[in-house]
Amino acid sequence: MIKSIVIKNIATFNESEHPMKNLKKLNFIFGLNGSGKTTISRVLNQLDKYSGCEFEESTNNLIKREVYNSDFVEKNFMADQEIKGIFTLGEDEGNTKKEIRSVLGKIRDMENKKNEIEVEIKKVETRLEILEKNSIEEIWRKTEIDRNGILKNALKGRLNSKKQFFEKILNESKNAIIQTETRDRLEERARVIFNKNLARQELLQGVNTTSIQELSESHILARKLVGKEDIEFSDLINKLNNSDWVKSGTVFLENSQGYCPFCQQMLPHKFGEKIGAYFDERYDSGLRDIENLKEDYERETRKILDYINDILRYNSENVDNEALRKLERNLDVVFSSNIVRLKEKLENPTIVSELKDCQEFFEEICNLIVAANNKIEEHNKIVDNLNDEREKIRRSSWCFVANECAHEIEAYKKAYKQIQNEKADLEEKIKRYEKELEINNINLENLQNKLTSIIPTKNKINHWLEEFGFTGFRLAVGDDKYSYKIVRDNRTDARSTLSEGERNFITFLYFYELLQGANENSGRISDKIVVIDDPVSSLDNNVLFIVSTLIRRLYADICDNKGTIKQLFLFTHNVYFHKEVTFLQGLPKKITSEVTFWVVRKWEGHSSIKYYEENPVKNTYEILWDEIRKAQQEPNAEISASIQNTMRRILEHYYKYYGNLSLGKIHEKVNPQDRVIVRSLVSWINDGSHSAFDDLYYTAVSNEEYLKVFRTIFEELGHIAHYNMMMGIETKE
Repeated sequence: MIKSIVIKNIATFNESEHPMKNLKKLNFIFGLNGSGKTTISRVLNQLDKYSGCEFEESTNNLIKREVYNSDFVEKNFMADQEIKGIFTLGEDEGNTKKEIRSVLGKIRDMENKKNEIEVEIKKVETRLEILEKNSIEEIWRKTEIDRNGILKNALKGRLNSKKQFFEKILNESKNAIIQTETRDRLEERARVIFNKNLARQELLQGVNTTSIQELSESHILARKLVGKEDIEFSDLINKLNNSDWVKSGTVFLENSQGYCPFCQQMLPHKFGEKIGAYFDERYDSGLRDIENLKEDYERETRKILDYINDILRYNSENVDNEALRKLERNLDVVFSSNIVRLKEKLENPTIVSELKDCQEFFEEICNLIVAANNKIEEHNKIVDNLNDEREKIRRSSWCFVANECAHEIEAYKKAYKQIQNEKADLEEKIKRYEKELEINNINLENLQNKLTSIIPTKNKINHWLEEFGFTGFRLAVGDDKYSYKIVRDNRTDARSTLSEGERNFITFLYFYELLQGANENSGRISDKIVVIDDPVSSLDNNVLFIVSTLIRRLYADICDNKGTIKQLFLFTHNVYFHKEVTFLQGLPKKITSEVTFWVVRKWEGHSSIKYYEENPVKNTYEILWDEIRKAQQEPNAEISASIQNTMRRILEHYYKYYGNLSLGKIHEKVNPQDRVIVRSLVSWINDGSHSAFDDLYYTAVSNEEYLKVFRTIFEELGHIAHYNMMMGIETKE
């Protein structure tokens, strides 16, 4: 069933949307000729030809549309002087028909089940979409630090789309290995590899510690430096081990004038010479060696410390600067301590000492330099093979991110597989139903081929033609046995002498019969949506009610879902026909609740369509009948001027509109006592005289009498069906 239609940018409908929403099973559209009705019917017939229009159906499977309009008349009546044959189920063909109904039931049951499964598949697909959407968002949130951090360049190419990023992670997870590299290490590599100023680096020169090691191994500090041993006082000085004290006191002898600078006693003869002889050239040479060792040691230590400071000032990222700075502090302490010891040796040459060993520190420095140079060599290797290195880190980074999201990806895969299995099971059921449908459709086709005949339809239409007064011509079977011809009693072609109204009427009867069957080669009867556009155009007025009666027969089956017609769209410009087909009084609620009303208008060259909750085509004529129905409820009441006037106006509207209806002698067909009532009603129409009305106004006549005569007029002129419809009287069709 069609739920909504949007008409735009076609014919007299402009680019603005003209929607018809919340359509129901019975949809009545009223509009004057040229307002745009036929345009809507054509859109319903072939939507794919009108790109600017759209519609929505309540099922995934498009329901076939049967459209009666001017196009249908031209196509089916004018083609090859014949009307195409159709297949019908109107005749009972015994067991074959029963089998067909049984197979049709199976087909509909399978199609319903298939549709139900398709709905379930849609639900499953929705669950998959939700699962994917939620997983995408979860992965996107979890990888924020990587997407926006140092690894951004390595992950470049999928960062502008959450879905593409997720799909990349999903794909990487299939081949991902256990990632050994940490995020810090990857980021460290990334900083280097994606550095725009990336260039080769020079290796660090190693520190030369040979000289200072040799100085540290000198034996000078381990030897006591004493004077000449064959001097008079040498034994005593050596015994007391105070040569350093004696040496320090010699500086005072020059000014002591032969007295001891300490005890003030007279010194022995030539004491100063003897003391001087003790501290001979060898002693002075030893002091110079100590002094030279101190100066050399100070120079070499400064070189090493300067070397370290130079590296620290460069602050290379390849060097463990903190460790090197700690070594520099430790060496400075050791070097200072050793220099102090050298100074003490100079001041007290007899002291036995040794320099602290720095070999451990030198080895640590060497190791730091080696480690730095290894990094530099790795760096230079990256520079020399930049493209390969960038590809490596890209793979490593995606692998890392995939491993980071392993738990989430695994949960997604598990849920996805479960839902996919559900979908696969449903799709397998669909396949089984499709196979069964194929078998049943073949069976149906075979059964229907047994019944393919146009004769039942020909007979049915000829019966209607005779019944409705078209006795001068009839339908005949064409030479090909599958088509019709219109012939007169002498079997000559009658098409050229038929009026437009007669052709339209016959074509409508064909269309009406078509609704009951199919004319496809397969003979398959399918569900359909019926569109009828102005079926009473150029029809004689006495045929109008026949057409409206046939159409009204469809309402109950459509609303009860008993037949193949699932929905009806009826277009007309004829007010009275519209009133006939939309007269719903007395019909079950299940019908009246399935109705929509629309009006198509054209203003200043542009068409529009408007919805109405109630029938918008109201006129005085319908209101007048409301008064008659009210009077029927009080049959014994005395006739009033208003009721008589109402009856006159109904007869005037009805019989003048349809014309060619003789009212002049209708009084002769009623009982004598009722003739004055007939004349009083008819006189208004004939000459506008009010005399009969005035005379009768004072006559004590009941509503019952007038209502009886009023009904008789319709009955005698053959329009009792209209009377019954307007009075809401249900009759068997």
